[in-house]
Amino acid sequence: MQAAATVDFHFNSLVTKISDNEISVTSGGVTTKHTCERIILCNSHNAGALMQKQVIEPVYGYSVTFDNVSNFIQDLGSLYYVTAAGKRRLFSRFKGNRIRLAGLADIGKPDGSEMHERFKFLKDVKDMHSSIEFKNAEEWIGYRPMSPDGNPIVGRSSTNKHVWWSTGLGNIGYIQSFGAALKTRDSILHGTESPFSPKRFGL
Repeated sequence: MQAAATVDFHFNSLVTKISDNEISVTSGGVTTKHTCERIILCNSHNAGALMQKQVIEPVYGYSVTFDNVSNFIQDLGSLYYVTAAGKRRLFSRFKGNRIRLAGLADIGKPDGSEMHERFKFLKDVKDMHSSIEFKNAEEWIGYRPMSPDGNPIVGRSSTNKHVWWSTGLGNIGYIQSFGAALKTRDSILHGTESPFSPKRFGL
């Protein structure tokens, strides 16, 4: 695939700077520069920093994943995603007897005591299923790249003709990524302007 597409893949590497059509990539302590015809910024919350425009807020999401919850999964039936808005929880069903409970996102990074309370809240689900016993809980916290208006930032940069933005997808990045990719493709190939253009933020 690499040979057919004439693409060079750089793994375990960090893009540290973008200047016009040139990017600096650091790997193993060595920095190299590469000239690019097009640059797509899709690196989540760090996209703004690379362009010296900090517009992506580091909103934090959190979840707990459990194993061996067959009774609860049977009650869910064929539903893979169940939102309990009033209880501020989202259930995601995985292959086998695994399930993930996610909470709402927090603006800014919570401290240790706050996260303890967040995880405790997610694990306390007796009010939703009287017989459930969750074991082997796997806790997770991570970035949710959020734009100032809560909408994606997708399209060609107004300050650098070589750069396209595709970020700011919030806490549903996997779902929105397909649409963002299509809008980015249309912008590159056909010059179509996305309704979520970075121009609205002067980017």
